[in-house]
Amino acid sequence: QQQEQATKQQSDQTLAATSGTSRYRYELNLGLDNFSGYAVLRSEEFRKQLADRGIRINNVDDGANYTQRAAELENGKLQLAAFPADALLKQFSGKEYPAGTIVGIIDETRGADAMLAYKTKFPDVDKLNRPEVRFVLVGDSPSETLARVVMQDFGLDQSSATSIQNVASPEAVLTKYRAATPQTDEVYVTWEPYVSQMLANDQLHVLVDSSRFTGYIVDTLVVSRDFLLKNGPAVESILEAYFTALYNFREEEAMIKLLLQDAKETKQELTEAQAKRLVQGIQWKNTQENLAHFGKRAGALVHIEDILGRISNVLVKAGTIDEPNNANRFTKYF
Repeated sequence: QQQEQATKQQSDQTLAATSGTSRYRYELNLGLDNFSGYAVLRSEEFRKQLADRGIRINNVDDGANYTQRAAELENGKLQLAAFPADALLKQFSGKEYPAGTIVGIIDETRGADAMLAYKTKFPDVDKLNRPEVRFVLVGDSPSETLARVVMQDFGLDQSSATSIQNVASPEAVLTKYRAATPQTDEVYVTWEPYVSQMLANDQLHVLVDSSRFTGYIVDTLVVSRDFLLKNGPAVESILEAYFTALYNFREEEAMIKLLLQDAKETKQELTEAQAKRLVQGIQWKNTQENLAHFGKRAGALVHIEDILGRISNVLVKAGTIDEPNNANRFTKYF
């Protein structure tokens, strides 16, 4: 045993003496799903920018399970997460100390979240005002927020708590759609690239999408408070890497190419025409827009605090969260 131990020690010393030093100072986990708006976070360009700053990030796809994403942010399995602002409020509104805080706005969807139905059954939104209509969607997601906003703004007073039919994932929405007929009472609420996949069937159409409601469907980059307090400079480097990567996709052609590559890597079906439509439906927020949203430069953009307030009002009216009870109720989220 002593001889084996001495041999191992000698081998370890030899290995250490002839090995390089890792370029990575941090190896972190980022929670997200395959929403097309997160394509830059999954891009090779972002990985390259991070590597230049000594950071490696592993993407953890939870299939849009926001409860799991919030829990793993809280227990330290995730250091970062992409979170729709409404989902963030739903997960942390009941907690005095939210585990994560928003450090950037990734995008705002202007059509990338949509409500689809068969044309013959539901030619317009007014036809949705029936008690038998079921909105099939992923619960606690931007899809549910979109459905709630439509119910509220279009006066769908015959809708009730049973009108929302929650499923576990966007793939489950597709499964429900594939099993349906054109006479179904179901309406499907989902996001890209699933919207484009469903619209390949010309019997379906978009009744309403997120382009009708500015400032409600917003995706944010969230960081664990614990990690941020201990590693502030690393978070600054991550933001720097992300916005530098995003700048490289500022031309429409470059973003279309990225979306097609991203769809291939996430095993989604997406044509070039659908990718072009996607680029019009997602507004990626650049550095200057983020500075304006966070009040760091002048601009006409809505402040992050007011965005959260607007979304909260919808969720409170829907009975999804309780009314916040103090003056600084949203500042703890960013």
